[in-house]
Amino acid sequence: MPTTSVFTVLGAGGFIGHALVNWLRERGYDVVTPERQLTPAELSACLTGHVLYCIGLTADFRSRPWETIDAHIGVLRQLLANANFSSLTYLSSTRVYEGSELGHEDATICVRPTDANQLFNLSKLMGESLCHRAHHHDRPVRVVRLSNVLGNDHGSDNFFYALLREA
Repeated sequence: MPTTSVFTVLGAGGFIGHALVNWLRERGYDVVTPERQLTPAELSACLTGHVLYCIGLTADFRSRPWETIDAHIGVLRQLLANANFSSLTYLSSTRVYEGSELGHEDATICVRPTDANQLFNLSKLMGESLCHRAHHHDRPVRVVRLSNVLGNDHGSDNFFYALLREA
């Protein structure tokens, strides 16, 4: 059983964050799950160990643009600038490839800022860009683009559930 690694999971109340907390704890890791209402300064002060940044809006991003930006970029920017941590892993999405010919890390990604559906992609890409800029060998910052994450939101306008409804 691990005894030295501590993980801080941001967004632990969400679908992915909750699953990560359970997975880590089942394997004996110490897991810190800060409260959602903390200010960025309070949050920066309580981070410890390896940070998993699971904060984000998914299905309702279209109706909550300001909250989407805060979740994907605002809080992240404060943490990267001010927090002390061993490493940070930012969870992004393969959705950023939408409209692109190829779907790999070095592919050119096309976005249309005037399309309301692109707000998610644009904000995730900005978060990724901040992470790449903040990476340092003694404080690594990583980006992981998740694909096909399904929760229990059958009313979602996102691809999979829309496809099921059409079928």
